[in-house]
Amino acid sequence: MENNNIFDEVTFYGVCVDEIKEDVRERMEADGLCDFDDDVIMISRADIDYYDIDINAIRWGECFFDDDMLNEILQDCIGNYPHYLVFAENCTWDGRSGYRFFKDVTETLARSYEINFCIDYTNSKDVIIGIESSHDCPMGHYTYIIGLTEKQYEKLYYSNFEKISNFIDQKVKKIKK
Repeated sequence: MENNNIFDEVTFYGVCVDEIKEDVRERMEADGLCDFDDDVIMISRADIDYYDIDINAIRWGECFFDDDMLNEILQDCIGNYPHYLVFAENCTWDGRSGYRFFKDVTETLARSYEINFCIDYTNSKDVIIGIESSHDCPMGHYTYIIGLTEKQYEKLYYSNFEKISNFIDQKVKKIKK
């Protein structure tokens, strides 16, 4: 999962079985990805890329986003907390940083615009460090998702930007040791 766009793992597209090359089908079956009883199978964007499925086989209009799978991936990476802090570093076209609190781990990746989010590091405890890219920052920037206890949340909620930034710096320093 690391260094793959997390959204590619949870977005599925219809793929015409008849248009998948035989050697690719054999690899997919050997990997236990799916059986080929149907005319169209749903495959994640990540698997489409991994198996190098021909673009003509993909039915781009037949797609779905698996919220439950995204939630499961994020829970595995960070755990379950009553609150989450998202800190995006140099995330705008002019290099500004910002933060926001959330109660649901899935909401930590919700934006009003399209993004890519690649997990760079997770300690599977309380921190995800990701590289996020968007139209404002196409080369990417660091985004930190931190699981917060109720006590940590209460302490940080009314803090200023500098205190939030210092909290993130301390978390990251502990990880890099």
